[in-house]
Amino acid sequence: MLLHFYHLDKNSTFGAEDVLLVHPWLETPKGYAYVLSAIVTDNPKSLDFWAKVSRNSPAERNIMLVELDELEIRVHGDTQFAAWTVPIKLTDTCTITPSCLLVKGYGKFKTTSYSIAIPSGYTLKIQGNYVKAFVTYLHPSSKYSGPGTDGIIGAAIMEFHPPENNPS
Repeated sequence: MLLHFYHLDKNSTFGAEDVLLVHPWLETPKGYAYVLSAIVTDNPKSLDFWAKVSRNSPAERNIMLVELDELEIRVHGDTQFAAWTVPIKLTDTCTITPSCLLVKGYGKFKTTSYSIAIPSGYTLKIQGNYVKAFVTYLHPSSKYSGPGTDGIIGAAIMEFHPPENNPS
């Protein structure tokens, strides 16, 4: 599973926002891939935007608006903490229970710049800096904590370009 956590600042298009995007590893017509299946946000102003961006993915019908105290993402230097207190349904048979992650960066910062074509027709352009990171998953109700896989933590500028503005 691939998780994206965004802590967007107050100068972002829709204002301050914490967002969790969940991409489970699913079979697609082109083979297995990470598929956007759920979006969790605490900002009602961004709901229409996320609906447009997630078109043609399972997340199109799975956007959750939560209260400010139900999703928390904090970033301090090279450390990120992300927690959610509500279950996140991915499919009829798969739900992520309330949990949290601690992401601790290490090494030297690297610069990146790339574009991604999203199934909705949008193009996502990202420019930023990142470091590799250790990820620890904490599951409070089962009293489990354990190392996850590799991660990254960084700061970036993200631009979503709608289909009509994309070059042919």
